[in-house]
Amino acid sequence: MRLNELSLTKRRLELIERMEIDSVESLLKTYPYRYETVEAAPFSVWKEGDTIAFEGLICKQAHMVRLQKNRSMTKFHVISWNEDLEITLFNRPWAQQFSFGKTITIFGTYQGHNKVTASNYNFKPLKEQLGMHPVYSLTEGLKQNEMQTIMDQALEHIDCLVDVIPERYKEKYRLMDYHQAIKLIHKPTTMQDVKQAIRTLKYEEFLCFQCVMQKNQSINKEESLKTPKQFDRNKIEEWKQTLPYILTEDQSNAIEDILNDMTSNRMMYRLLQGDVGCGKTMVAIASMYACHLSSHQSALLAPTEILAIQHYENLKKQNYFLSYIPHPLHNS
Repeated sequence: MRLNELSLTKRRLELIERMEIDSVESLLKTYPYRYETVEAAPFSVWKEGDTIAFEGLICKQAHMVRLQKNRSMTKFHVISWNEDLEITLFNRPWAQQFSFGKTITIFGTYQGHNKVTASNYNFKPLKEQLGMHPVYSLTEGLKQNEMQTIMDQALEHIDCLVDVIPERYKEKYRLMDYHQAIKLIHKPTTMQDVKQAIRTLKYEEFLCFQCVMQKNQSINKEESLKTPKQFDRNKIEEWKQTLPYILTEDQSNAIEDILNDMTSNRMMYRLLQGDVGCGKTMVAIASMYACHLSSHQSALLAPTEILAIQHYENLKKQNYFLSYIPHPLHNS
């Protein structure tokens, strides 16, 4: 379904497309990266530094002060929880919005002594804004409340998404309905909703990936044949003995499985999975060393420059093939 079928302004449509979202389907699959919970705690429990949300009545006309470098500060007073609160807003030079007697909802930080630094505000009733709110990674110029409005429109067309998870798998693994998972990832009421939705959506993603991989293997079964790599496994064992620790049973089993695949005539399709710090990198290094022994090249990819350098420093300690490892920041 095309994005222009939603009731979007030209500006919002351009901003959404700038995020490389080209359809309602891809918009619905643009998930929040975190959630904010809006609660109305009474003034009596506020502590300095607390993030707060409250509704109040403007009781003193706002005034704006110009600061250096085109910055501004707007101050006004509201009555809330039977307290006179001084509100400070930075870089919102629209004092006429904060007229006497107007009801306003404030989001901000309590500074103590009945003073609040507001980070945001609106003129909607607070009770309509309580609960969990998704936070998206957005392009510059698009606001969170705009994204939530756009997503509300998209959710009205949720049927354009195809549920590919078979019912037998939903029952076996206690998964949610796919469309319900999409709704809850964008509009949850509790973190338990989020966890259940993520569990279903992750399963759907891996199921599709697995189906594609199996299909490719079946279609290209003959093309997936390769020349077996030849190397001396005794040298791998010698390398293990140089390590300052003994590999775990799982590490040894993973290395053995990979080496068996490398010496077979079948392409290797494996995903090495494990918790942080369990030793996945050493399994990768063993595989790279075997590749080096067979006179082939290998590459170790890292998501950040810092991690790439850390891997390089660790690999420098493996003297068996040190001279063949280029620095990650140098062309080779």
